[in-house]
Amino acid sequence: MKPAAVACSLTAAELREREASLLARLRSGVTATEELPDGYAFTFEGDGKWLVRAAEVVAAERDCCPFLTFEVVAQPDHGPITVRITGPEGSKEFLRTILGEPGRTPWESPLPENRWVNGYPCSPLTGSCVLPTKYAERKSRGRVL
Repeated sequence: MKPAAVACSLTAAELREREASLLARLRSGVTATEELPDGYAFTFEGDGKWLVRAAEVVAAERDCCPFLTFEVVAQPDHGPITVRITGPEGSKEFLRTILGEPGRTPWESPLPENRWVNGYPCSPLTGSCVLPTKYAERKSRGRVL
């Protein structure tokens, strides 16, 4: 089986909505962020609401970003909840465009104007990456982003 491309299948409008709602709610509860070689680990308080929010994000993101691996760990006695999001080469950079650098929102992260993930362009405004088939189509028309 061919590995999935490191690209989100959401449209720019869908991604903005996701960032403003579901991802923003989850980011608001992050108590610690750990940078991993191939992604990030986010820690939340052990309250059940964060476990539910994490599960909502994992369910939603699995549909549009099938290349990512999600691990949710809930420590005993209602201890902290950790969500690890990892993936193949290029995933960490992709996550940074969507989630921002640890401790920063995406729009505060100092990322270059022209971002590329696995050789495909990502919008500097939305972080949405152009899928390979759409990239070839847009490039042939002179419209990459």
